[in-house]
Amino acid sequence: MVKLYGLNEENEVNEEPKDAVERVFGATPLSVESLPTVDADTKLYRIPLRDISKREINEYSITNIEELAKSIENTGLWQPIIVRKDLSSDYVKYVIVAGERRYSAFELLYNKYKNEGNSVKAELFESIEARILTDEEAEKFEEDIYRDTNDLSRQLTNFEKVVQTDPMSIDLTNPETQKQYVIKVYGEEAVQDFINGKIDVPNTKKTLAEYIRILVSERYLNEDISVGTIKNYLGFLEKCEDELRLATIHGKIAIREATSLAKLSPEEQFEAVKAKEELNEELYLELLSKAEKPVVKETTRAIRPNEVLKKNYKKAQKNVRELNALIELLKSDIQNTSKVSKEMESNIDTLIELQDLLKRVM
Repeated sequence: MVKLYGLNEENEVNEEPKDAVERVFGATPLSVESLPTVDADTKLYRIPLRDISKREINEYSITNIEELAKSIENTGLWQPIIVRKDLSSDYVKYVIVAGERRYSAFELLYNKYKNEGNSVKAELFESIEARILTDEEAEKFEEDIYRDTNDLSRQLTNFEKVVQTDPMSIDLTNPETQKQYVIKVYGEEAVQDFINGKIDVPNTKKTLAEYIRILVSERYLNEDISVGTIKNYLGFLEKCEDELRLATIHGKIAIREATSLAKLSPEEQFEAVKAKEELNEELYLELLSKAEKPVVKETTRAIRPNEVLKKNYKKAQKNVRELNALIELLKSDIQNTSKVSKEMESNIDTLIELQDLLKRVM
């Protein structure tokens, strides 16, 4: 008996789907038409890991999976895997043509977060971007495996290009990183000046953005992302919660919406990512609307208690009385003096002006 997804031993429909894949994609086997499209132009689809199997024989070594998984988690999936339909299966499944290391890295991340009980993070790695080839295309691909596969990739966004530089791992306090910055900005001839302390590499977000801008332009010829835009991306990556960062890096949430969602509390960011994964559009839009709502700061004029006002008023009255007494004393001295210095006259004028000022204030 063939056991179908979402059915029990008697092939009766289970009331509760086993996991998020079934909630999102349905309990029945997936057809190509039912798969979410990542990029219509390049025919990229997002396929659940459970619907993909590895080749029985792989001529390439599958090593350093942990290192690749860490890179994918931090910078996203650079290239989709390549699959073809598995015609030997009783239901629609796919066999990997190219990208078994990437698939294994996704498996590792999915199992890691599932075992930790973090369902939101686990669901981010529950499916993977893949290009589906026909049998004829798969044979041609395997014959010419070393050809340029850029045509199988989708166009990356500016945010994804910045993330691919792994900005959170760039340490501008590291002398070697500083040296590379100097080389890229000023040229090889400036290295000696840097060593001699004549060139300083400040550890600022602007400097980091400038460095990343050069890295992106080197990787993508003629690509020029402004320093201001990169600084905004860096600000988002710094302040957002881990779940929102991962969801944005892996294309589950658009950067424009993610930037707004980062203004929410950590709990609300978590809820937004969860709502997006579970296709709860109503809750997601509610949280997004809350995040995009401008914050109006109420400006209230502080009013001092009456006791404080009375105390200050009495002190001012005392100061005026003392000032009046001083003025009268000076006038008396002037009358008894035949010669009055201009300096004393100036002092008296100043005191009189101050007296008038205090009277107006009171």
